[in-house]
Amino acid sequence: MDTEADRLLGVSPSFVWEKDFESFRGVPKVFSGPTSGPLKDYDNPYDAFTDIWTNDIMELIAQETNRYANQTIESIKANGTLKPLSRLHQWHDTNADEIAVLLAVFMYMGIDNRSSQYEYWKANDYLEMPRFKEFLPYNRFLLLNRFLHFVDNSDVHSDFASSSLYNLRREIYIDESLTLFKGRLSFVQTIRSKVARFGIKSYELCESKTGYLYKFSIYTGKNSDNSFTVVAPNDDLGGKTTQVVLGLLKDLERRGHCVTMDNFYNCPSLARYLKSLGFDCMGTLRLNRKQVPRDVNRIPKNVEKGTIMARQCGDVFVIAWKDAKLVTMISTYHTDETYIGSKAGKVLVEPVCVKDYNNTMGGVDLKDQKLSMYLLERKRGVKWYIKMFKRLLNVSIHNAFIMYTSSLSRRTLGTSVWELCP
Repeated sequence: MDTEADRLLGVSPSFVWEKDFESFRGVPKVFSGPTSGPLKDYDNPYDAFTDIWTNDIMELIAQETNRYANQTIESIKANGTLKPLSRLHQWHDTNADEIAVLLAVFMYMGIDNRSSQYEYWKANDYLEMPRFKEFLPYNRFLLLNRFLHFVDNSDVHSDFASSSLYNLRREIYIDESLTLFKGRLSFVQTIRSKVARFGIKSYELCESKTGYLYKFSIYTGKNSDNSFTVVAPNDDLGGKTTQVVLGLLKDLERRGHCVTMDNFYNCPSLARYLKSLGFDCMGTLRLNRKQVPRDVNRIPKNVEKGTIMARQCGDVFVIAWKDAKLVTMISTYHTDETYIGSKAGKVLVEPVCVKDYNNTMGGVDLKDQKLSMYLLERKRGVKWYIKMFKRLLNVSIHNAFIMYTSSLSRRTLGTSVWELCP
């Protein structure tokens, strides 16, 4: 990644690190983006949700579900394997309204977790789900769930984004997320720090304060040439990790956003390139990255607690600070400034950049935390794209909630509800 990030600067980068901060040019970018929040006001959560899941999208899902169902049934008939009592004989084409009912059933299943799928329709005086049979008969649910489809198999490229309905705040965050999947799939990943731990990895751009998912890209393998993704990074931009960052940030240039990332993405060359695109960035930094100051790279891990070593090079700043462990960070607008805080009742001198990082680093994890109690994708299903669809449905509910509450507070209080939170 470091070598490819170096290429973005056009020439072989030369980083001359200095202790003195008088020549530091890392002034924070002025945020000039559109006013944050939804682009329109909403009277209720349903209006926000249907702005994401428009009638055109529902019609498309119904059309492709019908196409896939008829293709599958005709193929089974042609093979002579369609049994006389098969449920497939009951299939009839669906429509956008019925697809909306199916999504509602998925939502209810996410709220009320049961040991088996049939229990939602099972008649029981105490445990029966009221009106589930009225919403959708069980056999019809099984058919729709089996044939649910989103694109023609002859055209596998498809896009989904929620970036056209909402303007982001200045502070944004890039990180990975996992959608739980246990099955045979070549690109299943393991991230032990995540709740799911095993599943389908996606790179995501979220708003730091609310966790609003703005854009994402699904990882489909190291050598994949045909990724299902909502961003299409230019192959000339370098390694895949660098491509992911630049792809997620595409169309946000020159607005003054501050991008927070962890040490998987950060390196001095990428930080300088992002600065040239009108972004600020900060986050943790691995000591073995190229261009890291030699003094910082060689600082002993057993150095005395509270030790601070900071270096700057023009518009890039790197700092090492010893707390319980050695923390190394990079920024394009911080200095070695510190503040006095407290931890466990003890006075603590902490770099300002560490405090700012802690306040902005949780966008993706915040979103995952809010969804963790309503994991629609945990329900039974072996097709990975159905898992991802249910994940998107779950995220869209989260996004719709943010759009509605932000709209409501903007009209009633003149400020976002999130700004009122401590």
